[in-house]
Amino acid sequence: MPVSIGKIDVTATLARAQRVLADDSSLSPTVRSMIELLVMIITLMMEKLGLNSSNSGIAPSKDPGRLRGAKPKSTTTTRKPGGQKGHPGNTLEWTDKPDRITMRGKSSTSSSPNASWNTARKS
Repeated sequence: MPVSIGKIDVTATLARAQRVLADDSSLSPTVRSMIELLVMIITLMMEKLGLNSSNSGIAPSKDPGRLRGAKPKSTTTTRKPGGQKGHPGNTLEWTDKPDRITMRGKSSTSSSPNASWNTARKS
């Protein structure tokens, strides 16, 4: 799997460095082993760089390239409002003479703006 950073093909550059290292006989064994070790470390880091939660055992929450936050809600929908066709509704019908009136919230004696409405509905 070729890895590129910007315009640099890191995989090809490392392969070229390994070929030059193998062909160069003027390097001392110590310098050669140090360069080989560095090339191996760079190769391992490149392989680690390409890992994410879909191709490794990394948990999705620890995935470095994962987008954070909630998914944006769609503002447009293709669904029509309402229930399934043929399903009876559960809405109560309005009537002029209800069986009972239940008062909720503040009492009708309070100075709330809805107090006059509550009293008018009782009569």
